[in-house]
Amino acid sequence: MKVLDYLHAKQPLTAELRDCLSAELNYLDIRKRQYLLRPGRVPTSIYFVENGLLMLGYVIDDKSISASFSFEGEICACPGFFSQVSMLYSIQALEDSSVSYIQFHQYRNLIHLFPEFNSVCRRLLEECRDAEYKRMRAIWMHPTQARYQWYKQYRPADYHRIPGKYLASYLGMSTVQLSNLRNTPMSKK
Repeated sequence: MKVLDYLHAKQPLTAELRDCLSAELNYLDIRKRQYLLRPGRVPTSIYFVENGLLMLGYVIDDKSISASFSFEGEICACPGFFSQVSMLYSIQALEDSSVSYIQFHQYRNLIHLFPEFNSVCRRLLEECRDAEYKRMRAIWMHPTQARYQWYKQYRPADYHRIPGKYLASYLGMSTVQLSNLRNTPMSKK
């Protein structure tokens, strides 16, 4: 189970917690374009991507905005999960994917029974926050070419897997700008 190794790498898990997590985890295979969460609903689960690609996004004025991407070996969670409030966010598979997940009531039970699980979750939240700050610093007030180059360096093995309209949205540029950047000889290096 990749998720247990992932969590154990963040902070060593006791054998008892590993056994409990193994029993509590749910699994789901989802098809490309399928939603795990639709806008306006309360997020009831937090996901770990075993394989595939998920996108956290939202819609404003009929325009799809990409907030983040989760690849193999990464967590995907909607900000409203911990507060259990509905959000504008959705979670959609951009590729056929497999996920492990726990539901909110399981999460609450695990942090009550195992204080170290609360510490692991706090670390995961800090990493998510840090990644968002890093993204904001990389794209805010920078020209489109610099944003594109940053993402290619940030995710060299994965950036090509994201459909252009979603990557353009994530980087704050139009699909035409992204297409031009992808097709310039300097950007292909």
